[in-house]
Amino acid sequence: MARVVGVDIGTSAVRAAEIETGDGRSQLITFMQVGITPGAVVDGEVHDVSAVADALKRLFNVGGFSTKSITVGLAGVRAITRDIEIPYVPDDEVDSVVRFQASEVLPFPADQIVMQSQVISDFTGADGGMMRKVQVVAAHKEVVMPTAEAVERAGLDLVAVDLVPLALIRALCDQSYAIEQPEALLSVGAGLTVLVIHQKGRPQFVRMVNIGGNTATMAISGTMDIPFGDAETLKKRIGYDDSPQVQAAAKATESSIKELIDEVKNSLRFYSSLPNGGQVARMLVTGGGSRLKGFLPMLQADAGVPVYPVSPLAKLDMSKIDATPDQLAEMDAVISTAVGLVEPDVFPGVKRFNLVPAEVRERALQKKLQRWSIAAGIVLLVLIGGWSFWSWWQVHSAGNSVGTLNAEIASLNAEKIKVSPAAAVAQEAAAAKSAVAADAKYAIDWGRVISYLDRATPTGFVIDNATGVANCPSNAVSATNCNVLPTGTSTVASGIGNITVKLKGVGSNFSPAAYWLNKVSSMVTSKGVPLFGSVTNSQEKASTTTPGDESFTSTVVIEPPLGLENDKTYG
Repeated sequence: MARVVGVDIGTSAVRAAEIETGDGRSQLITFMQVGITPGAVVDGEVHDVSAVADALKRLFNVGGFSTKSITVGLAGVRAITRDIEIPYVPDDEVDSVVRFQASEVLPFPADQIVMQSQVISDFTGADGGMMRKVQVVAAHKEVVMPTAEAVERAGLDLVAVDLVPLALIRALCDQSYAIEQPEALLSVGAGLTVLVIHQKGRPQFVRMVNIGGNTATMAISGTMDIPFGDAETLKKRIGYDDSPQVQAAAKATESSIKELIDEVKNSLRFYSSLPNGGQVARMLVTGGGSRLKGFLPMLQADAGVPVYPVSPLAKLDMSKIDATPDQLAEMDAVISTAVGLVEPDVFPGVKRFNLVPAEVRERALQKKLQRWSIAAGIVLLVLIGGWSFWSWWQVHSAGNSVGTLNAEIASLNAEKIKVSPAAAVAQEAAAAKSAVAADAKYAIDWGRVISYLDRATPTGFVIDNATGVANCPSNAVSATNCNVLPTGTSTVASGIGNITVKLKGVGSNFSPAAYWLNKVSSMVTSKGVPLFGSVTNSQEKASTTTPGDESFTSTVVIEPPLGLENDKTYG
């Protein structure tokens, strides 16, 4: 079983649905929507990246989704599908041939599009040569890149970008009810209506109309001179309240409803006039805008084809969703795109497209490598801690061994027994003791370093990464002879190493970097000897007015008490 999240960035809200897919019926795990700043998304295109990123952050903060890997849908007049015919070429050459011909079939410059294609069928052309029919899906980069940027700013992983019309086919169609004739799907959103005519899962015609539920609301607001929110409330009461105010609201919406139905009707007529077009067998309707009282009867009367409201939830296992009938009805009106973006393909041979630009894929890969590096750094810290303990144990073991050997040597000397090999062992042990003791003066106990720094970490923060290095003691005889101190000197003066750490977390109305600096600088041994020297903070990203994501980098000088043996000297 796999869990995936589809995200629908609409005109009035951002919606996400998490679906668990497998061999049987797909199960809806979570659905959530949050409002978006008016004007942030216009005609299906992201105009305000910051507002969309903020909405996505809020959506995933409260939604309880199990993954941040998402598929996003594109809509609008600059996200299109086309069927083209090309001379037969091998599969691995199809994309290059299609891109070469793109200028002839796509209304955008070839260097400004993100495009994918797939072969639909092979056939014999009029001249007897083999040909290939290819479906092309393309979007202008000015549509794709703002969407990708908003996703990245929200801290999410963009796995795939698909077109909303293709998502509607997966969400609303069921292969068991597949028909031979073309079928129309109509989704009436807040600011955009999508009409897609398909035949067994292959889109034959797509039309975007920038009329939706908000058009009717604005008509009420303008006619009755009331705020948009009040007009929306009145619109929802149409058909359920006979008050003069509601009747006036219903009257105000008539022109916008008629305009939308005329656009749909004309689109069906245009499709039927195309060389490969035909009579549409039926129309399946969804979307919040289609719930306006009287819309479906008017559409049925004018469209000239049977019209059926359709529920995307009917295809899903809803056993994990705890919702009232009213909540389910509200969800059913707006969930189609989010579900269709991650639902399995309905019809055999119809493959999913992915319009994530190459540069976005590259950035995503770099982010993954960065996360792996952080994980590797944590593992390294654990290994350093283990190595520090092992080094400490070796030092103590060596010291115990030297003590035992010295006792044996003293005993032999007392008995006046002169054995040349024993004397050699004693000399080697004495030299080992001297070397171990000298090394221990500047060998850093990294486990203790990390432990103390962890105590200084501000509430809500964690050490995200750490890099440490041991230095030659400041009072060593020379930089090339670190283990030799001046004659008569028994302790290291200062600065046996340094460590650079990156801390991140969610702060409050205070400076976490200042807190950290004060805390680290004040750490001392039981005898009052400082554990750390200078502390230098940089790259602080902090908010002094509102809580938020914060991070900073700090470089800390390590003092002698944190050497492997120096805890005995400094207390």
